[in-house]
Amino acid sequence: MLSQTACAQDFLEKWDFDLDGKNDSIYFEYTGGAHCCYHIRIKTSHDKQIWSYEDDMDGGYVMGVDDSYPDKFNIKNYDNDSAPEILMEINSYNGEYYPGAGHILLDYYNGMFFRKDFDLYGYYRSLDSISCTGISGVSGYYISRGDDVIETMLLHSSGLVDYTERPRGNAPWEKNYLGRWELHNDTLSIVYTHMNYEDMPNVNEELDAPIRFTLIYRQNDCMFEATAQSKQQFFKE
Repeated sequence: MLSQTACAQDFLEKWDFDLDGKNDSIYFEYTGGAHCCYHIRIKTSHDKQIWSYEDDMDGGYVMGVDDSYPDKFNIKNYDNDSAPEILMEINSYNGEYYPGAGHILLDYYNGMFFRKDFDLYGYYRSLDSISCTGISGVSGYYISRGDDVIETMLLHSSGLVDYTERPRGNAPWEKNYLGRWELHNDTLSIVYTHMNYEDMPNVNEELDAPIRFTLIYRQNDCMFEATAQSKQQFFKE
C-alpha cells in the first residue's frame, strides 16, 4: 500500500504534471535503514494512473522528502516547456557515489512519463551567461555542490578571496576563510590566512599557519577543478 510522505510546506503536493488543472500526487516507499532508500510513485490526476520507478534515491530525508537537497531531489521546469520535471539523484548512499550513480529526470509528455539521464552540472553551466575569459571573467562567485557541504568561493578582482564551508542539514558549524588568490596561466593559487565563524562574522582570527590550495581553471566550462587534494569542482554562478 502506498503511503504519502509528509514533507515541509507540502512540497510534493503542488505540482501538475499532466496539465489538467489539478495537482498530481507524489508518494515514496521507504526501504528502511539509516539512509537507503526511497522509491518514487506518481499518480496523475486525469487518469488515476500510478507511475512507479525502482531507482534508489538516498533516504537522508529525516522529515520526509522535500526541497532541502535540490541537487538530490527537486521539482522544477528544467527544459522550459509547459510542465515541471522531477530531478532525482539515484544510486548514491549516505552521500557516497556508487557505480550507476547520477541524476535522472522524470518528464511527463504526451500521456506518459519519460525517464532520462540528466547532466545536472551541465544544466547549471548552461545558465551561466557570464564571460569566463581573462581575469575579469575568472573573478566572481563560485560554488561547489557537494553531498555533505556547500562550499562557496568569491574571488575579488583585487586578489582577495572569501571561502565559506556551509554544512547541509542542521550541523551547527560554518567556517569562513579569508586570503589572497593569484592566477598563473590556468592554475589558481590561494593562500588562506584568516578565518571566522558564522556567529562571529566580523572577528577574523589569524590562522596558526596559512592554508595553501591549488585549483585548475577550465575556461570552456567556467569552472575550477581541484587537484588531487579533493574532488571539488567550483562552478561559476
